[in-house]
Parts: sequence; C-alpha cells; structure tokens
Amino acid sequence: MLQLVKTEPGTDGHAVVRALRAEESLLRELCSVLAAQRDGIARDDSGSIETATHGVSRTVLTKRVAAANKSPGSSPMVSTPHWNSSSP
Repeated sequence: MLQLVKTEPGTDGHAVVRALRAEESLLRELCSVLAAQRDGIARDDSGSIETATHGVSRTVLTKRVAAANKSPGSSPMVSTPHWNSSSP
C-alpha cells in the first residue's frame, strides 16, 4: 500500500526519501545482526554471540547519531562506542 509522507514547508522531498531509505537499511541491518546473534545462541557459539552483540551496538549507535543529527537545532553528534567500559 502506498502511503504519502507529508513534509514540512521547504523540505526537499528527495531528502525525505533518502532518510527513509537509510532508516530502512539500518533496520534491515539490525534484523540481520539479531538473527546472527540468535543463531550463535542456538549453537552456543560465544564468538558469534560477541560479534553479533557488537554489531547490534554499532547499528543502534548509528541510528542514535542519525536521529540526533535530524533534530531541529541540533549540532552534528559524533560518538564512539565504549564497549566493556565501566564509565559512560
């Protein structure tokens, strides 16, 4: 089913399409990594689980940075994951 996306005045329709495609790509990546993690758990393969867990972290971080950069009035956010770190 085709759904129209209402954009704000002055918003480039192509930019909206690019943003939606990027969002879809991140969600597909997350699904893939979660499936790999599930398979690693089923096989009791700690290496696969760890690799998939880092993949989930990267995907979620990318999503969070993209969302922060889309917020009106926000400055671009750059972040580095701190895996296995006790401090935020």
